[in-house]
Amino acid sequence: MDKEETISLTKTADDTAVTSETASENAAEESGKSRKKQRKKRNIYDVTRENDIKYRGPLSYRSLKVIGWLSIIFTQYVMLMELKEKLVPTDGTVVFGSLINSLITSLALPTLLISGFALLLNGHGKYKRLLMINGGAAAGFIIIYLIIYQRYLLGFMSIFLGGKAAAAVQADELLRELPDYNGFVAFNIFLDLFLCTILLYFVNYQPKKYFTGKKIYIFRSFAVLPVLYEIASITVKILCTNNVIFIPAAAYPLLTTKPPMCFVMFFLMVMFIKHRERNFIKHGKTHEEYREFLRTNTNSLQFSAFMAGIVLICSVTDILIYIILIAVHLYNSGAALNTIEPGQLDAASRVVASWGIGGGADMIFLVPIMLLFSYTRTHKNPLIDTAIPAVSIIGIVFVYIESALDIARSLFGQYVQ
Repeated sequence: MDKEETISLTKTADDTAVTSETASENAAEESGKSRKKQRKKRNIYDVTRENDIKYRGPLSYRSLKVIGWLSIIFTQYVMLMELKEKLVPTDGTVVFGSLINSLITSLALPTLLISGFALLLNGHGKYKRLLMINGGAAAGFIIIYLIIYQRYLLGFMSIFLGGKAAAAVQADELLRELPDYNGFVAFNIFLDLFLCTILLYFVNYQPKKYFTGKKIYIFRSFAVLPVLYEIASITVKILCTNNVIFIPAAAYPLLTTKPPMCFVMFFLMVMFIKHRERNFIKHGKTHEEYREFLRTNTNSLQFSAFMAGIVLICSVTDILIYIILIAVHLYNSGAALNTIEPGQLDAASRVVASWGIGGGADMIFLVPIMLLFSYTRTHKNPLIDTAIPAVSIIGIVFVYIESALDIARSLFGQYVQ
């Protein structure tokens, strides 16, 4: 073989190697694109523990529970300090100021709801247990309030007024004389928790003995009960602020406390999970496989992203409804919209806010918490979960005792002077 033939064979071999290498790179690139495309288009019913993503947000259900209970303790403290300010006005800032106070207190209901919901989603919680806890807390709060109101407050006042009936009338009249009083006081947050838990139960729970087959639709229809209660509570608040009806102080713990948009937000959260379940089953999967899917990090991340978006939408919607209702209230009160005085606007905004409208705007600060939350993040020691509400209740009792003593000192000091 001569020199020219050797050079030609070498060049051909080099060209073949380059072509082969290029083809290999192109194939690898196409394979990578294909994998990315496949990963992008992967449906929820294709997700398993084996191909699940590794990312989990740093906040767990326990983190939300701690935030929620701290918010409840803070809410009680703010409420008592506002009462003190009404009884002994100082024109000072109540705790951190109305804006910061409102932001902190608004975290209580959604964080506790999502915390309980997270336990159900990852299979570590039971519907009936959650119903008993929240229902028991709501009922316990009502009973404790009535004991304090009937036995101690009215019992003490009846000594001077000749009976509890006269004392109840006098107590209601004293309340009506308080500044910014709108005909009611709503403070039983556990009632909101219980109503949302009932909604979740009737929408998502799968009955095993009764209401099976087509009877499941009867069971699902019971979800309208908490919705109707929420609507009735808002209606009562509106009628009270417009002096159409009057409710006694004994009925206050039966009123819902949180913004209607918070209830709407939770309803959409429940329906999101329900829609995914139907989509999952529709593609030939079983309920057992769906429960396994609920434990994946993929669903956890998608759920958190969805909740962040829903919170944002509900917050903006609540602000718009707030503005519209203020305008309607001003118009109904006979105020000329082109010559509104600051006092009229302030009074109208307080009335609308008392219905729970506008309070949902504070929930916008829940968005970053949702993006950092993962319901698949669990903890080994369940005793801590039991200790959190127990310690919190002790904290609430401590706040009430110390605040009552503080109010008594303020009143005593005022009368001594």
